[in-house]
Amino acid sequence: MYKILPIGAVVLLEKALVPLMIVGYLPKGIDEKTRDYMGVPYFVGYTSNDSIRAFNHEDIKKIMFRGNENNMLFNHFMNKLYAENAFKH
Repeated sequence: MYKILPIGAVVLLEKALVPLMIVGYLPKGIDEKTRDYMGVPYFVGYTSNDSIRAFNHEDIKKIMFRGNENNMLFNHFMNKLYAENAFKH
């Protein structure tokens, strides 16, 4: 089990040159498989649907910024997702 990262966290994926900022959870990739996170290039942000990347926690090489983990709404949402077993592979 791992700790889910909040919206706004910035991560670097394995074999990536550009960090991503997490902007959502449980997206479907182009192969229709559900992933843990969706992110956009950090600094540039969303420019088109092609700029969105779906990835799993295990794809993260480095967490560059953790974001706001003290947000009560975030904690409530994550507890609900855990209760529904949404984050499992």
